[in-house]
This record gives sequence, structure tokens and C-alpha cells, in this order.
Amino acid sequence: MSGPKSGDYYVVSEAELRRRRIAAAKDRYSRVLATVQTFQGDLSAAHAAYGSLEISVLQMTASHAREAQDWDRASDTLTSGLATARRQLEEAVRAARLRMMSAEGSRVSAVLSAQTRARRSASQAAEKSIIDDGKLASVLSRLPATAPADVMNRCEKLARGYREAAGPSEQAQVLDGIRHLVQAERDRQAYMSCNGAVIEDLYRELDGLSDDTVNVLRGVLKGLDRSAALPEGLRDRVVAVKAAAEARRDQEFVLATAARALADLGYVVGEDFRTAVPSAGTLLELPHSRRHGLQIRERNQQLMLNVVRFDPDGQRDARADEEAEESFCRDFAKLKGRMHEEGVDLNMLRADAPA
Repeated sequence: MSGPKSGDYYVVSEAELRRRRIAAAKDRYSRVLATVQTFQGDLSAAHAAYGSLEISVLQMTASHAREAQDWDRASDTLTSGLATARRQLEEAVRAARLRMMSAEGSRVSAVLSAQTRARRSASQAAEKSIIDDGKLASVLSRLPATAPADVMNRCEKLARGYREAAGPSEQAQVLDGIRHLVQAERDRQAYMSCNGAVIEDLYRELDGLSDDTVNVLRGVLKGLDRSAALPEGLRDRVVAVKAAAEARRDQEFVLATAARALADLGYVVGEDFRTAVPSAGTLLELPHSRRHGLQIRERNQQLMLNVVRFDPDGQRDARADEEAEESFCRDFAKLKGRMHEEGVDLNMLRADAPA
């Protein structure tokens, strides 16, 4: 039949947009909390290795958060506190390593001196016992506090070899090995930090979204090896998933709003309305004509509505058709108004008058 109506829809509900902003801000805060938990693991490992360290206690500040800006402020405060605690950890671990090296250097020097006195001349002993812990300390001080255990163990093994070296030439070779290992770890962590910034940016693209495809992609992001190259096309995938999820979110809100508005106008709207409309469309009986129905479809963020005839024999009653179409035109004006009141604007691209 004639008189189809279709148009783009836009969610303008301040309550819904506020809900989305809060959801996005809470997602960001949750990630900061996860980062804090990782740092606390690093801190526990440092305490186990070096004893008690003076590190600021991180304050959780979101207990009274209500609006998006409250959650954002809490995230910023916690992020700032985390950065301070990380600097303190680096400084504390560096100082602890220097103390340990000083103690170990004294012990090794004493052992080597005793051994060489028993086996060598005084001049040989003097050369053997030259242990320049200043150079060693300078190199090891650049090793990140969060270096993994295997790197730490290799550095400690090389440090022992440095102290036990036969002379300055061998010491220099061992020190070069330590320097290379430390720089490789610094490069690895810098690369991880760069990748981490990219991944955080991709996470932010998905903040506030919560359907299955988004959750799967979040799992992919979480499982990425930050020390390796990120997969090609990752950003494009995130952009595509985000666009599709935002469209589904808008669609669900718009159809829920349309269902309530149609029910208020006397249309019988089933529970499957929101799933039926975007898949194959749905057909509702017109409240004022049992011989006609309202076909509703959704495609590409457009809502399409038109009156159809139920008569199985296909015979047309021009007068009844015209009355049904005119009646729905009046309903449609009310539908647009009610949906606008609930935060959905319809920008009509086609609104044919009844034929």
C-alpha cells in the first residue's frame, strides 16, 4: 500500500547519554584498578627480594563517585598516585641493590684477598682484588625494578662473575655483558610501554559498550603480548566492532522507545518486538482497522513504517485503505512526538501521503 514513512533516528535522551558516559568512565576506572593490582604484585615481589621498602599507599577514591566526571577524577587521581609509587619503587629498589652490592663486594674482596695471599705474591693479590663496584653499580642501577626474575638472576650471575674476574680486561668484558642485558631489558620495557599506550587507546574506543563482540575483543586486547608486534589491522578491527556495537546499542534503545510509544497509542506490541524488527521486520495490527496492519522494519539505522492490507483475497477496498492510512498518519505524528519526549529524534527521509 501507499504512504510509507522512513527516516534516520538519533538518540538524544540526556538520561541515556548520561548513562553511557558513566559506563565508559567506570570502564576506564576498572582498568586503572587492574593496573594497580599488577603494580601491587610487583611491589610484593620487591619486598620479598629487598625487604621493606618505603612506597606511598595508593588511595582508592571512587567510593562516592556518581557522575562520569567523578569516575574520571578518581581514575586521574589513582593514575597519578600510581606513577608516584612506581617512581618510588624504582628509587627504593635501586638503593637496595646498591646496599646489597656494597655488602657483596666487601665479602668477595675479603675472600679473594685471603685466597690470593695464600697462593700469590702481594703484587698479584693487589691486582686481583681490585673490584670497581662503582662501575657495576652504575650499570645495574639502570635495570628496571620490574625486570622479570630470569633477567635479575642473569644480572646477579654476571655481577658475581665481574667480581671474580681475573683482571680488568675480563671485568670489562663481563661488564659489557651486563650493560647489554640491562639495555635489552630497558628496550623491552619501553617497547611494552609504547604498545601498552596503543592498547589503552583501543580499550578506550570500546569503553561503555558491553555486547558479546565487544567483550570478545576486550579479551583479545588483554591477551596481547606487549613485548611483541601488535597484530596488523587491529585498530581497524576495533573501529569496526565499535561502530557495530554503537549501532546495536542505538537500535535497542530506539526500538524499546518505539515499542512503548506504540503501546501507548493502542498497538499490541509483543515481547519479541525488539528482536523481530531488525531481523525480518514485524507486523502489528492497526488499532482502528482489523483489515490492516503496520509493517515496521529497521535497516542501517533507519526506521521504516508502512500500512499493509491483511485481506487474503487481495481485493482492494479503496475507502478502507484510505481511512487506515489517514489514521496511521495521525498516529505517526503522535509516535514521533512521544519518541522525541523519550529521547529519540526521527529525521524523516520519506513520508508519503496516502494515495
